[in-house]
Amino acid sequence: RIEEELGRRLPRSVLFEANTVAEMAKRIDSTTPTGCLVPIQPAGDGPIFFCVHDVNGQVLNFRALAAHLGSDQPFYGLQSVGLDGTAPPLARIEDMAARYIAEIRRVQPRGPYHLGGYSMGGLIAYEMGQQLRAAGERVGLLALLDTYQHHGHRRFGHLPVWIEPDRDALSGATLAAAAQRLALRSRFLALNARTALWRGLFGTVWRFCEISRLAMPKPLQRPVAANLLAVRSYRLPPYDGDAVLFAASRYSWDRKDWDAGWRALVRGGLDVEPIPGLHHEILEEPNVGVLARTLSRYLRKGWDRQADAAE
Repeated sequence: RIEEELGRRLPRSVLFEANTVAEMAKRIDSTTPTGCLVPIQPAGDGPIFFCVHDVNGQVLNFRALAAHLGSDQPFYGLQSVGLDGTAPPLARIEDMAARYIAEIRRVQPRGPYHLGGYSMGGLIAYEMGQQLRAAGERVGLLALLDTYQHHGHRRFGHLPVWIEPDRDALSGATLAAAAQRLALRSRFLALNARTALWRGLFGTVWRFCEISRLAMPKPLQRPVAANLLAVRSYRLPPYDGDAVLFAASRYSWDRKDWDAGWRALVRGGLDVEPIPGLHHEILEEPNVGVLARTLSRYLRKGWDRQADAAE
């Protein structure tokens, strides 16, 4: 409504930083570009957890997770460049990672860093871990919140892999259970097909505009379009550290492959923690409480290692 009436685009993180009418009015009048780093829960003595946005570029969906982690757990969100329309969005995972590392170093100049990302954000956090380790920094935690590889992963690429788990599960299932499973499966397939179509369209138009030096169409000047293109073009290098994948467990057909292909890339060691719910439900009640308790254990491990090193 603000954008429609006043012509000023604001990221949803303004609800954390300016949660009164007066403060929001100041933000609307301000010409200062919106930063990427959002202090969702900046207080506390624990290790700072930096969590990267999903394809929408926003961080408001981390509010419940930060609340469940508690007031002693510092929690910062990383949102996309360009949400307020003052800067062009970034269209490469590598560029996003470099920019976000510069932002988190303003709060924490040295490691160990505790990183995470939801969905697409896990890819960016993964690349941040790569760049930080290459720079000689320690990464205490790399948390992939239901993040999947979108390129060449067999889950999306081969029909037999799609069919085999369903065939095994449906043999002997009741009619109601079979119908529920197939309905859920169909929705998931439709969502992935639609996302793949949009990625291809955005990528084609974006590259055409770059080559021909034409102005980018207005819809592509939004971070969502750039994020879709970034995911499509990113190629994941192997990672020599450790990582944890928090997998939405309601995708029950994937239990044979819950590591989502990450085990072949994460050379240090990969833990897989099932979280109740669908992909979008792990950040919602009541599942977000389970996610927070599990994530807290790993943050505490990182904190203890940090304390031991200091001693």
